[in-house]
Amino acid sequence: MKHAIIVRAKFKDDKLFKNYLDVAKQTFFPSVNYQTDKNFTLFLIMESRHRPLINLMINPNINLIFLDSMDHGKEYFSKNFYEIQTRHDFDDWMRKDYIQKIRAEWHTHRENSIVENLLIQSQPYLHVLRTKRILPMHTRYSNKFVSMHLSLCQKTNKNYIYEHYHHKMNKVSQNIKLLPNGYTRLVIHRNNRLSDIHS
Repeated sequence: MKHAIIVRAKFKDDKLFKNYLDVAKQTFFPSVNYQTDKNFTLFLIMESRHRPLINLMINPNINLIFLDSMDHGKEYFSKNFYEIQTRHDFDDWMRKDYIQKIRAEWHTHRENSIVENLLIQSQPYLHVLRTKRILPMHTRYSNKFVSMHLSLCQKTNKNYIYEHYHHKMNKVSQNIKLLPNGYTRLVIHRNNRLSDIHS
């Protein structure tokens, strides 16, 4: 069961990239490096000049592939089938058993259902980086409005996790599983202030 975690980290502005990287060092990298199930490939969509910095931060037990753009990602996954595609933001956090949980949910569904695909979404908490406060998120996800913390699981190579904005991914599948709270956090920091409209 091939599993891809696909992360957009493409910043043409070097200063903005550094600001996000400083956040990712506290949130994304520790959480992905310490996943209890490392049976995945991490794909980072980013500028080539930023890649040497990333190589030093990824656990050597994790398979890492760089992509040049969203279109490059779409082309890559049209030719290379990954049964699970998980999208995650460069500055956000995942619980150490998040990948293990996704894989277990899809395994159960695949064995017990004739349905060809499944979307597995996480209802995040808000994590205010400056104060370290963890808060509930007012936006509630459902089968009609889909979370940005999302995995596409499919039996055949048909769709791409980024082919629609996350809240419209129910166009790909009406089979949507919501995980219990606590598996992911949307991190609020000085560079993504627009996110706090949901707090």
